[in-house]
Order: sequence, then C-alpha cells, then structure tokens
Amino acid sequence: MTRWLLLGWAVLALLVFSQGARAASRQSVTVKVVDVAGGRAYLRPGESAGIGVGSVVTVRGRRYRVAGATEQHIVVEMKERELRIGMTGVATAKRPEAAPAELPTPEPLSAYEDQWPDAVPPANGQTPEYVPLGNWSDRQRVDLALSTNVGGVIGLKESESSFGRASLRTRLHAEPFEQPVFFDVDFALQSWFGGGISNRPGGSSRPLVLVRDLQFGYGTAQSAQVGLGRMPFVAVGVGQLDGARVRSPSWAGFSIGAFGGTLPNPLDNLPSLEATRFGGELVYQNLALDAQPFVALSAHGSVFMGNIDERRVNAEFSVFPGNGSLAGHFELSVHDENNIWQAPRVQVSAAGLDASVRIGLFQISGRFDMRYPERSLWLTNYLPLGYLCNTVPDPTSSNGDQLVCQNSSDARYFGGLDMSFSFSRLVLHAGGNLVHSETEDEFEQLAGYLQARILRIAEIAWMDLSVAAYARSFVSDYAARLAAGVNIGQAGEISAYYRVSLNQYNASPDNFLQQSAGGIFYWSILDDLDLGLRVDGMFGEDVSVLVLGSNLTWRPSW
Repeated sequence: MTRWLLLGWAVLALLVFSQGARAASRQSVTVKVVDVAGGRAYLRPGESAGIGVGSVVTVRGRRYRVAGATEQHIVVEMKERELRIGMTGVATAKRPEAAPAELPTPEPLSAYEDQWPDAVPPANGQTPEYVPLGNWSDRQRVDLALSTNVGGVIGLKESESSFGRASLRTRLHAEPFEQPVFFDVDFALQSWFGGGISNRPGGSSRPLVLVRDLQFGYGTAQSAQVGLGRMPFVAVGVGQLDGARVRSPSWAGFSIGAFGGTLPNPLDNLPSLEATRFGGELVYQNLALDAQPFVALSAHGSVFMGNIDERRVNAEFSVFPGNGSLAGHFELSVHDENNIWQAPRVQVSAAGLDASVRIGLFQISGRFDMRYPERSLWLTNYLPLGYLCNTVPDPTSSNGDQLVCQNSSDARYFGGLDMSFSFSRLVLHAGGNLVHSETEDEFEQLAGYLQARILRIAEIAWMDLSVAAYARSFVSDYAARLAAGVNIGQAGEISAYYRVSLNQYNASPDNFLQQSAGGIFYWSILDDLDLGLRVDGMFGEDVSVLVLGSNLTWRPSW
C-alpha cells in the first residue's frame, strides 16, 4: 500500500512539472488587426513577441493559423470580411529556453596567414574589343545601303499630265584596313519619264548620275585627319566641295582645319573648274561636359572665272543645359562696292536661333531665322537674276527686256513656336509659324495647328486628329485631318489618313473644297531589308491626281 502511494505522488509531481514547463514555453499574446487586403489580415505584433509561422490566432472564437511573420507583423488567411481593422484577439507565443553556451576559443590570426591567394583583376584575363570614338576602328568594317525609289504623279484629268521618277542609290562607308583609313561613297542613278518632262525647262538639273559623296579619308576624331575627293560638307556654313580638307588633332577640345577645291556645277552636279573655294575653320567641342558645348567658326572665300567672288564668315553653336537645348547660326557676307545686287559692302546675310526646354510632361520649342538670297557671281552665271534679288526692267535698255536688281531689302524672316504635353497614351501638340519678307506689306504665311495623338491602342495601334489653318500670300485654307495606324507584329505598320480643307485663292471670291486621302505600308522583310509603299490622292477644283511612291532598302553590314 505504501509502495502504490509513493508511486502516485511521483506521477502527480511529474504532471505538475510538465505543465509548468509547458506554461513556461507558451504564453498568450494580445494581437490586433491593422490591415485587411486580398483575403488576408495583417496583425501586430509579430516575431518580436514570439509569434511565428504555425502559431494559432483566435479572434472572436475563430482560429487562424499564422501563414507569414515579420519582426512586427503576422499574416493570416481568412474568408471575405471575417476580420476587420481594429479587431483584437489572442495568439500563442513560443519562447524557447536558451541554454547558455560557451563559445570556442578563437583561432589566432597567424592561423589564417597565406590562406587566400592574391586577387586577380578581371581585366588581366579579358581581351575587350577596341571601341573607337571617331569614324575608324581597328576591325574591318563595311556599311552599305542600297535603295531603290520608284514613284510618280498620275493626272486624273485630261488637262493634267503624268510623270514619274526612278532611282537607285548606293551609300557606302568602308574601313577595310587596320590603319585609320576610310572611304565614303554616295551616288545615285536616276531617270525621269513621262509627261514630256524631257522637253521641259531645267533638264540639266535632272542628271542621270548624281554624286553626293566620293571621299577617301585618313585619321580619327582625336588625331590629324585628311579627306580627299567630293565631300558633301567641309566646314560650318560651307557645303559641297571637290578637293581636300585637313584638320588638326583635338587639344583641350580645340581643333583647326583648312579646305580648298573646286565647286561642282550647281545644276547637273558634274565637276567644274570655273569656281574654286578655300578657307579655314576653328572648332571647340567637349562631349565630356554635361552640356556638351559646340562652337565652330569658319572663314572662306571663292574665285569665279579669275575674280574674287564670295567672302563669308560663318558661326554655329549648340549647348544642352539640363533638360533644354540652345543652338544658333550666323553668317556675315562681304560684297564688292559696286555689285549687281545692290547689296551693302558688309551684310549679315543669315542668322538664327533655336531653343527648347522640357519641364515634366510639358515641352516647348521655338525657332527664329533670317536670311538673304545666296548671292555670288558663280550662281548668277547659272540662275536667273530674280533668284538672287528683286528685279525691275532696266530703264537704260532700249526694249525693256533687260532686268536689274531693284534693291537688297529682300530678307526673309521665319518664326515658329511649338508646344506639347506627353502622357502615357496621349500626346497633345500645338504650334504656329509665320513667314515675312521685307518687300511684302503683309505676312507671306501665317499658320497654326492643333493635334491630339493617341498611342498604344490595344498595344498595337495609334490614331491622331489635327486641325490647321494657313493664310498665305496667294491662297488660304482651313483643314482637318484624321489618321490611324496599326502595327503588323514587330515587323511593320500600315496606316491611312483622310484630309479635307476649305481653300480660297486671294484672286477669287469663291471658296472650294479639296480632299485628300492616302495610306502607307511599311514592312521589315528581313533584318536588313525594308519595304515601303505609299499612295496619296488629291481631289479638288484645281487638282485631281494620284501620287505613288515605293522604296526598297537593303542595309548589309560586315
């Protein structure tokens, strides 16, 4: 009997000890719902109070298992609206008893000596390809673009003739050697046909072969550079030249250059020895600065048939401060004291300024430009005098057929302003411009437009609607245009438009309606082969034609 009594006391003591140990390892913690979203409730506190994944939370008699926990929060799954922000409940918290542990004696620093090999810089095991900053690299490179253009105008009335043009253009940039040598070629074969165009004036301005660029060069953008042949651009304010151009290496962003050669025939573009041009250029450009400033100044002159002709100074600059841009150009011309255009001895013959700035979704840009006709004895030999000045019959001629320049006050002024707001799927444009000549009492043109463009319709299409008004020196019109397009996969696009305008010639009191419609198809057949097709129709009181155009371009690269 005594033995059974002692055994009972032992079992009772064991139960009391185990319950005390369990109570010591578990305790109740008050929790509160702080957020509800997506079928889950978020409560506080979290693991800092001993509540972890798997703990049980009881709120208003409902039990929930903790699905996630952070230092300050826990997450439970619930049915819709079972729990709301502000409800409180109880969660079981586990606090494992941490037994004191002795850390092992640390190893002395001497035990780690010579354990790690020296780090090898990644560049020691790499052979990156040279990337040039100029127009030359140490790899052989050929960039070729072959394009064919065929188009024409089809008259839909008996009084309107039809004619067309076909051309094959080749553009080539080649760096075939490991030395900084390059070749640039740009020429086209073209043919005009139909409509009796061969009998029309200006036939010499439609040559069979048109060479824009045929140049051999040596050097890079950082080293000295030499160019020989036909160059489309030799300096600021100076265009095409058959000759040579040299430039010094860049030092602190500065470089100097010189050029000289003959001028091609301005009508048929063939080489000619009648006129020569020469000059020099000073350039500063620093692409390392955020504003990327560029300033260039050129001084040049020409000789025509043994006589000094053009004498000009041109300047250009551009800078990109922050979210804006600012650029300008200036030209100063010097003429003979007694010149046939009656121009002053020294004249600012061109000047202009462009500026734009972007502020968030808003962008505004403006442009001003002033220029006189380009006057030279060389051009006067090829073009009618009326192209270079305002003319009147010569009062000294016997029959009055001869023309002379009336004065040199024939500058042309242009001013324009454009604004846009760009949203994720909508772009709004608005703008206007004016054109004025000194010899006119009124503006030659006043124009304004508004446009709304919707982007990524169903992620594949776009649409825009615009209205415009034009008041010109001889005709005015008010137009509305609707256009839309859709992507063809990732390889092309097809678009169409319709435009209607109300027109009036200033010499006629009657208005008339003009309509036009058209479509464009573009397809990237291969990675280096593109096809473009276009058709436009114009129908009105004074015109009824179809305009067709096509382009096929192949751009292989080696």
